[in-house]
Amino acid sequence: CFPLACRKGPTKMGIGLLSVGGLWLLLGAAAARVYDTQAAPEAYSDTVLNVHIVPHTHDDVGWLKTVDQYYYGANNSIQHAGVRYILDSTIPELEKDPSRRFTYVEVAFFARWFYDQTPDMQERVRHLVKRGQLDFVNGGWCMHDEATTHYVAMVDQTTLGHSFLRREFDFKPRAGWQIDPFGHSSTQAALLSYEAGFDALFFGRIDYQDRELRQKTRECEGVWQASPSAGPQNEVFWSLTGSYNGNYGPPSGFNFDLFNDNAVPVMDDKYLADYNVPSRVEGIVQAALSQAGQTKGNHIMMTMGLDFMYEAAAEWYDNLDKLIHYANLDGRIKLFYSTPTKYMEAKHVEGTAWAVKKDDFFPYADAANAYWTGYFTSRPAFKLYERVTSGFLQAARQLEALSGQGPAAGKTSALLTLEAAQGVSQHHDGVTGTSKQHVVFDYAMRLANGVNKADEVASRGMEVLVGTDAALSRCPLLNVSVCPVASEVSSRSQGTLTIVAYNPLARVRRETIRIPVQRAPSTVFKQGQAEAVSFDVVPAPPSPAGAEAAPLEVVFSTGDMAPLGAATFELTFSRNDERRAATLQDVPLVPGSTEVFRVSNGLVTLAFSKATGRLVRMGHAQDQQQEVAVDLDQGFYYYTSFNATPPATNADASAAEGLDLGDCDPATWEGCPTDDLYVRNPDLVRRVQAFQARHLSAVDLHRDLGNLRIADTQNSGAYIFRPSTPDMAAIPVGADAQGAAEAVKVLRGTEVVEVRQQFSSWLNQTIRLFPGSDTVELEWTVGEVPIEDQLGKEVVSRFSSSVASGDAFSTDSNGREFLERRRGLRPSWDATIREPIAGNYYPVNMGIYVQDEEAQLTVLTDRSQGGSSLASGEVELMVHRRTLLDDSRGVGEPLNETSFITSYADTDCAACREGHALVARGTHYLQLAQPRQALRQLREKAQEVFSPVVTAFSSAGAGAASAGLSREAREVLPENVQLMTLQAVGEGELLVRLEHCYAVGEDPVLSRPVAVNVTGVMAALGFETLSANELTLTANQPRRKLRHLNWNTIAGEDLDAPYLGQSSEDEGRGTVVFNAEHVLFTPMQIRTMLIKYTTSGGAPGDRV
Repeated sequence: CFPLACRKGPTKMGIGLLSVGGLWLLLGAAAARVYDTQAAPEAYSDTVLNVHIVPHTHDDVGWLKTVDQYYYGANNSIQHAGVRYILDSTIPELEKDPSRRFTYVEVAFFARWFYDQTPDMQERVRHLVKRGQLDFVNGGWCMHDEATTHYVAMVDQTTLGHSFLRREFDFKPRAGWQIDPFGHSSTQAALLSYEAGFDALFFGRIDYQDRELRQKTRECEGVWQASPSAGPQNEVFWSLTGSYNGNYGPPSGFNFDLFNDNAVPVMDDKYLADYNVPSRVEGIVQAALSQAGQTKGNHIMMTMGLDFMYEAAAEWYDNLDKLIHYANLDGRIKLFYSTPTKYMEAKHVEGTAWAVKKDDFFPYADAANAYWTGYFTSRPAFKLYERVTSGFLQAARQLEALSGQGPAAGKTSALLTLEAAQGVSQHHDGVTGTSKQHVVFDYAMRLANGVNKADEVASRGMEVLVGTDAALSRCPLLNVSVCPVASEVSSRSQGTLTIVAYNPLARVRRETIRIPVQRAPSTVFKQGQAEAVSFDVVPAPPSPAGAEAAPLEVVFSTGDMAPLGAATFELTFSRNDERRAATLQDVPLVPGSTEVFRVSNGLVTLAFSKATGRLVRMGHAQDQQQEVAVDLDQGFYYYTSFNATPPATNADASAAEGLDLGDCDPATWEGCPTDDLYVRNPDLVRRVQAFQARHLSAVDLHRDLGNLRIADTQNSGAYIFRPSTPDMAAIPVGADAQGAAEAVKVLRGTEVVEVRQQFSSWLNQTIRLFPGSDTVELEWTVGEVPIEDQLGKEVVSRFSSSVASGDAFSTDSNGREFLERRRGLRPSWDATIREPIAGNYYPVNMGIYVQDEEAQLTVLTDRSQGGSSLASGEVELMVHRRTLLDDSRGVGEPLNETSFITSYADTDCAACREGHALVARGTHYLQLAQPRQALRQLREKAQEVFSPVVTAFSSAGAGAASAGLSREAREVLPENVQLMTLQAVGEGELLVRLEHCYAVGEDPVLSRPVAVNVTGVMAALGFETLSANELTLTANQPRRKLRHLNWNTIAGEDLDAPYLGQSSEDEGRGTVVFNAEHVLFTPMQIRTMLIKYTTSGGAPGDRV
């Protein structure tokens, strides 16, 4: 027979080509192979290792390019990536073979693509989902970060994605997929996995020492019981991806993507010179056996994909088909198509007993000098903007619901723009500050567009609540003393400025409001109150250049504000009766002086040195008991950033992207640049070459930079914090080597006491005390951070106290439970920390504290920051960063934020920084209390920081105050339960989340389980409940239908272990019939409900 026609195995007739004597002959009867592909779970073997082949793509919702650029494949001069073409290519490939599988994650992209399709294609996609060929894991709008995100925003973005999947496919994800975030939080495991209905959580990045130890001890998978409050019942199976090599890609040598120049396809024509089936099979077998030796059980998962792959899906599937076929013929392992969900189920069925993890996976390092702790603070202005807009979104939802503006049947809310913008901002290269600067500008623009639309909803809602026809408008730049309507009214000879303030908390609160004005008012009145409101007029603090700030601020207290209620204030202006502004008094500073000056509000007393102008002592008279007092020094410092090769000029800092390498060979240095910056760093050349070839991915960089473990070339940058030396003494900012203030002024008013400290031309701070408040506000303004010395700088605020905390301190997990940290230690392994400063930094989203038996010193933040305690009694928070070199983790530019940036395609100066550098302003909230009362004080203030009073303004009169929650409702809603979400989701439907605000052990009373009459609370808000059903956290299914997998754990770590949050009644875990009149909340528990209601003929806002 003719050789080509005599092949054995399954064939079908077709057309082939034959090489004879160097010529190709066209044949009419050649054989085209049909490969025996299989899929989980039918393909499982009981005798050999089962290898789950999981095709996937990782599509960043913004990073090197904007969201739109990634979707459409635009701006490919930066990175070749087009998400729409990935999905266009993959769907037809799945339809070719029912065994093929594909896993997708980022719903922000998928929803856009899906709604771009024809009805026929949408049905084809629904069919693939129903068949299990197209699987979704995580299912959020993005793959959110876990260090710099607040839990409310994490829940919101996941809910947004889950709502799409439920609506279009009736699909509920069952596995978490956090493969790229740079460390992993206990909140992600306990709340955003278990409570979101997941039974497994997959991720790629953990500390390299932790990972290497787990590889040796076969513990690259396990069970994570992350919440002491929820107890051991709250658990997920966790697993490393990327063959346990610290990433999420395929085994080495098995990347079949179109843009991988080094791809080695499976070439199975025996009559071709490059026939390689035996070597390809041997390679995958050895990779599988090696991976299996690093975990337990008879199943492993291989993640077949990387960043923005499968744009030409046929290359992947053709090669995977062959690999599965021939490896299974070999017989030593069993390969088949699968998904993370099927892999999770297979691991559960095996019944392996797993070790239990109870701490988190922070901080993350991928090399000895490479701690990814800089991004905890990177881009501080955007971090604040994201946090502020998240809190505002919650208030706008409340006002939309309370004012009857909710969406009609079949319509979407006007708040969807902000919800979607918030969703993409939570991405692990978004709020982290690790994307390129033009991408951050795009994130901010999206948030601003969303806020503009939400402003209309909120302003209208407040108009309804106070019963006014006057149009209200908001002032988003109050933090820099800018409010156009207030400036316009206060500039008139006579006028009245109306302010409506709304309290989004479901408890009574008292807040101090600061309103920027051109001149002082004559009176301030609160509607419904006969007597005038006491107020101060103070000089506005210095604002960044170009802010057009008002010269003065009016400061007054709201008095008690009803829960979810609004109050109206009127400021009258008259040139004939103008209040004189309070004066700032200079404090003469005398070097060497031992004297102090004090300020107090009756509760808190602060003492300042007359030599340095710095805080030196703090006391708090608590509950009329003996004062708690500590020595306390606070000042600002900076670390110089490690620069392997300091740039000669600022422009050189971003030169790598535009570098013309010609025919440079890094191995021989032939044809390469002679500049020292590149001669000393051949890895930089390799990175630039990969970038210019458009093959750049985070995983490629991760693999290529292994030499950084031993080479002292790791720069500090957007991701990585690395001081110039590992144990560098931070440099004080101030008038002398000790960080003394250059000037200090004091203002003593009736509504505010201020101490204003000028430490340098680029750093100042205002410390404020308000009447009746046990919290000290420290408002810092930092920038432009100077770089004339060609050194990057990492600026910190340090609090050094006499609290005997030793090596222990505590930080929050995404604004929820606190975890105890110990300097220099890791709970899970014996770590060698070669960077004792950066290696002891942790993410701080809400607060950090140190304590001893007598006192607890707490600092709360208004955004995510990196923080630590580097000495006993000390708290350090990084407030700003400006670096001049890239840290080689993919973003490809320094963290040097300026007003403008030139085009990345500019041939003269690509991505050069122009204009003013970033000036960041923020607030730290300082508290001192006895430990047994400290967490109560902390939790209450944290709620106020996240959910500030919302204000709106008018130059016309407004109505009276709204009642908010009735007094009866205030009694129904316990002190330790708060309203997290009140959202109109349809006509006559509300999504309601209530949360227990305290963790186990935080307070002797408030940490106890408590029952709430939800029906009564809703009635107090004006909603008559028709039905109430409990849902899962992300509202994608009834809670009663959720059934979690129970995982086996090693002896002594079983599910029967008691925990302090457990109640005798397990209603809190959804195991009994839901009764809306008696809903039990255990510590830290969030319960989500769909309320169908009627308003009995009136608007919800019509309350008494």
